[in-house]
Amino acid sequence: MRGGFAICPLRSAVCEDIIVRNNIASGVTFAGFMVFGDECGETNQGLFYNNVAHSSNGERGGYGAIIKPKNSGTECYEASYFAAYKNKDFGAFGYYESKQVIFHHMTMIDNAGGFGAALAFKGSDVYEEAIISLNDNHIYGETEVSDCPEDGSQYCFNIPKSGLFMTGITEKGQGSAYCVTSHPTMGNAGVYTSLGLISCLIGNQMWAISS
Repeated sequence: MRGGFAICPLRSAVCEDIIVRNNIASGVTFAGFMVFGDECGETNQGLFYNNVAHSSNGERGGYGAIIKPKNSGTECYEASYFAAYKNKDFGAFGYYESKQVIFHHMTMIDNAGGFGAALAFKGSDVYEEAIISLNDNHIYGETEVSDCPEDGSQYCFNIPKSGLFMTGITEKGQGSAYCVTSHPTMGNAGVYTSLGLISCLIGNQMWAISS
């Protein structure tokens, strides 16, 4: 699976009581963590808590963490208290069937995509209930620590970066709605959202995002 911590990757497997806490994943080719999130409102479960991923870099990979619902048919799942830096793709990513996803109390530093929060759902019957939420996170853009040494002596990657990327699979022709109340002095620079579903950015703080 090319994952540092690939938790229960086989669809046929039955996995119970797996807790991933206080770990560091680095230099992985696909994803530092491939893990379950918590049911919404049950953060104290701590299935994925206080972990760090950095320097993930590979072909069609480079994620800090790919976070999915624990159970099929989950209507809302969340993840929190995670940090990711210097990853070639998204620092935290989720793209699974659910009506709602919430990422909160995370720190993203100098990743290519920052947050990649998405929903995949079928049919218009669940469209009006689909919500993506990013709350109380810290997002840093490019730091003084360059991805590429000035003398070019080491392998590196130099790519455009963004703080947030929020999208989803929706029915064609639907409108869009946003509830955006990020940090009042930092604004929402570096945010990419697509049409099609409700996106909520509440209490996030952003630094050094240029565009």
